[in-house]
Amino acid sequence: MTEGMDPGVIRAVLQDREIAYFVTDCALKIVESFGATEPLCARGGSCLGGYLPDWVPELLSCEETLRSILAGELPRFELNWVNRDRGEEQPLYLTMVTMPWCDANGKICGLLHVIQDITEVGIIDQQLSHQRNELSLLKAQLEQQNHVLAAANVELQHLADLKAQFVMMTAHELRTPLTAIRGYVEMLLDDDFGPLPAEPREALTLVSQSVSRLQMITEALMDATRIETGRVELLL
Repeated sequence: MTEGMDPGVIRAVLQDREIAYFVTDCALKIVESFGATEPLCARGGSCLGGYLPDWVPELLSCEETLRSILAGELPRFELNWVNRDRGEEQPLYLTMVTMPWCDANGKICGLLHVIQDITEVGIIDQQLSHQRNELSLLKAQLEQQNHVLAAANVELQHLADLKAQFVMMTAHELRTPLTAIRGYVEMLLDDDFGPLPAEPREALTLVSQSVSRLQMITEALMDATRIETGRVELLL
C-alpha cells in the first residue's frame, strides 16, 4: 500500500471502481485477494491457495509470460476486453493486468493480478461497433447504388444518342423529298407547265401549305435535336 494512505481508503476506491486483485507467490499460488473476485473470475469459492490460471483461465496459455514477469524480463502483461458470459444477463467485459509484486527490499516475490469491470464501457464500445458496421453496410449499399445509377445513366445517354441520331436522320430524309415536292408544286402554281384550272390550283395551294408546315416541323425537330445534343447554344 502507499505509505501514509489509509488502506481502507484505497480499498474503498478499488471497490468503487469495481477493481479486484490477486497476489500470488512465485509458484502462482494465490496468497491474497480483494474485491468481487468471484463474479469477475471463472469460478466461485475461496481462491486462497489456488493456482492463478485456474481462476483466470485466460492465463493458462500465458504461463511462460507470467514466468518472464517473475524473472524481471517483462514489466507487465495486459489483456483487454476479456468477456465473461453470464447466461441470459449482459456479459461482463474485463481488463486484466499482471505485474510484479515486490517485497520491502524491491525483490520480485510474486505477481499482482488486477481485474477491472469495464462492462459499461464495453457495452458502449459494442454499440459503437454495431453502429460502425451499420454505417459501413449503408456506405457499401450506397456505393453499389451509385454504380447502378452510373450504369443506368450511361445506358440512358446511349439511348438519347440513338434517339437523336434517328430524329436527325429521319428529318433529313424527309426534308429532301419535301423540298422536291414543294418545288414542283410551286412550278405548277406558277404555270410553268401551262395554265391550271381553278380547282386543281386550289388543291395544289393546299398541298403547298401542307408541305411548308411539314418543312417547318422537320426543321424544328432538327433544331431541337441539335440543342439537346449540345451542338447549338440558345442565346437568351
